[in-house]
Amino acid sequence: MKVIKHENVIYVVIICIVWMAIILKYCFWGDDEKRDAFIPLTDVKFIDTRKEMRGIAEDTVVSFNYRLVNIGQHDLRIGYINPDCTCTKCYAIDSVVAPGDTTVIVMKFDTKRKLGFHKLNTVVKLNTPIRLYKISAIVGVIDKDSTQKNRKGRIRETETGIC
Repeated sequence: MKVIKHENVIYVVIICIVWMAIILKYCFWGDDEKRDAFIPLTDVKFIDTRKEMRGIAEDTVVSFNYRLVNIGQHDLRIGYINPDCTCTKCYAIDSVVAPGDTTVIVMKFDTKRKLGFHKLNTVVKLNTPIRLYKISAIVGVIDKDSTQKNRKGRIRETETGIC
């Protein structure tokens, strides 16, 4: 009867784990890149990428519409829309846009407990030569109970920075 050394068993187990990781990586990971490779590229034109609103009362929901046009020869596909803050919700009216058509990306910002100025950024992934685009908004939120105006007739706002 042949005795197997404990050290040899450990080496065999490590080699098996490494091979399993390699197989899993090539079979299951990176599906997005494989799928994106087969989607034809097109071109897009954003009508607007930056918006600004000031003097918005606290505890309201502000909505921004960003228009974009498919100026390419193939369908424009919106891969994802990723806002940088949980207080911001974003969605596209159409996830696939035919050549020559227009769609809207809607960004909604909840101003509850958000006094001051806020910079909102959202990343949009498209099947274009430039994969990622940024849309942004600046919102100035004021206290809903404070309706007093300062001497210049402007509503007082406090600076708080990025959301």
